[in-house]
Amino acid sequence: MDPLTRAETLQILSFMGVEIPKNTKLPGDLLDKRLQDALNAAQNRDNLPITPPLDPETTKKWPVRLNPPERESLRKKVWRGSMEEAQNIIHARETLGEYRRGLFQDPFWDLRQTMMNLGDDIDKGLKWLTIEDPDHQLFSINVRLLPTLQIDFGTPGIVVLYRAFNRATVLEAIKWIQNQGALHGVNKPGLNRTIISASPLEAKLILKLLEVNSKLLSPHYNPPRDSFEEEFKVSILLPIGPLGFSDLGRLSNDPGCAVCGKERKSRCSQCQSVSYCSVACQKADWPTHKQTCRSLKGGRWCTIPFRVCPPGEGGQPKPRSTRLDVNHPQPWTDADRTWPHEDDPPPPNIHGDKAFLVKMQAPLVVWAYPAFLVYDRQHSFGEVFFSAQDGLEVYAEFMEEVQGPRGGYRGGKMYRWARRTGERELTVCLDKEPTTEIKW
Repeated sequence: MDPLTRAETLQILSFMGVEIPKNTKLPGDLLDKRLQDALNAAQNRDNLPITPPLDPETTKKWPVRLNPPERESLRKKVWRGSMEEAQNIIHARETLGEYRRGLFQDPFWDLRQTMMNLGDDIDKGLKWLTIEDPDHQLFSINVRLLPTLQIDFGTPGIVVLYRAFNRATVLEAIKWIQNQGALHGVNKPGLNRTIISASPLEAKLILKLLEVNSKLLSPHYNPPRDSFEEEFKVSILLPIGPLGFSDLGRLSNDPGCAVCGKERKSRCSQCQSVSYCSVACQKADWPTHKQTCRSLKGGRWCTIPFRVCPPGEGGQPKPRSTRLDVNHPQPWTDADRTWPHEDDPPPPNIHGDKAFLVKMQAPLVVWAYPAFLVYDRQHSFGEVFFSAQDGLEVYAEFMEEVQGPRGGYRGGKMYRWARRTGERELTVCLDKEPTTEIKW
């Protein structure tokens, strides 16, 4: 198959939640690196005990699932989700009685479903499979499943031999399928071939992921090959899930020009929220930026102080459910289990004087403290709080806003533009809803 085009790379990054302008002038190699970094983050690579090169022959193998009722399935172990997805599923089941999401609409979501199918095939004892377009006409990725590794107590690593075929090489693909059927018993119960359907874009994404992950394995690892596998490559697949807040912020953030990434020389005079290297880039970005610009212009900005912990909770145990990042490393540290002390240093300002989106979570009934939870998508704040104790009149205005027609989410939370104006202070555009798509 042909490699991902520039437009397809941008499309996949968008589905992953990474915001890069469609008219970006970022060089192709930097755009490709952004996708590689996004795939690594989606696999939680930085928090896994993997030190390349990994030798599958000496690495501990994942336990074989001999008795399904007594051992959790690999299908479940390869799934990674987020709290937002769980809430969407619960809400759909409450209103519709089921949760459905269409195939071939989001290649990143489809990739995660394919990973579950792989886990299910391994649970069933299958040795090989093919990934094909729905009409079985355009392409095929033939895969032989090698031993699954135990990366850590909850993370399997599926080692595979694979090769992509197209119409020109379809006869070679068929010979391999026939040979696998003869070797592994195509008609034996539990060993029949699985065909996983994929869109062309998902197939390209799968091949990109396999290419990225092949670097994890030792170049000296050369598993035994069956007939017709001379040109097959070896790689490893890890559980893959949605990007966490900090990863989304890091991958979406560009310290330079909003269009091309070069050194910034000027800001948008209307909203001061984006920077450019030239007038040409500013004009090129206007169709994308104008909604944000207009949503900031003329808004009422309110200055609020913030705390690094809920009122009276400094140094106290913190419920685990407050952690917001999907890929938080394990095991948890003492700092993760307790709130900071009230006099601890405030979080650093990574935004400068640039406007950025914050989520403001209204206090729940079960909370013992009246305070908004505030954080940005980069999670650069950690979790900070705007308490009623620090300005009852302004706090009441924020509560009225979140519960009003511009609030939403059943009065539970709202998104607003903000700027950092002090070490422990924000100014928030209270009465203007962001008109940009919220990818949180």
